Amino acid sequence: MSRITHTELQTALKDSQGPDAYARMKAECESAVVEWRWANCIMEPFNPHDRIVMGWRAQKWLKQPDKDGFIHGLDEQKRIRVVRSKPPTAKDSGTDEIFVAAAPGGGW
Repeated sequence: MSRITHTELQTALKDSQGPDAYARMKAECESAVVEWRWANCIMEPFNPHDRIVMGWRAQKWLKQPDKDGFIHGLDEQKRIRVVRSKPPTAKDSGTDEIFVAAAPGGGW
């Protein structure tokens, strides 16, 4: 795994700020999605065991939509690229969204 330098991190952060960057990242992440799946909570790709250690309910994929669940968009490599608090068809302002950029080498 390659390391990112402080300067590269600052540049990436600067490039990801503002409405244009948001629209670009949203389009990139949504276009990569090949499957939508519901879960009882956010399926955090970076540290899923924290929920269990902290005494929270375990993460699990659901077979059907849940009013308190989260919809996840997965890419071809089964990486989470989009997380929403409502289905992708919900266009109201109450929908929380998370977009996960994938590194060219396959990581997040």
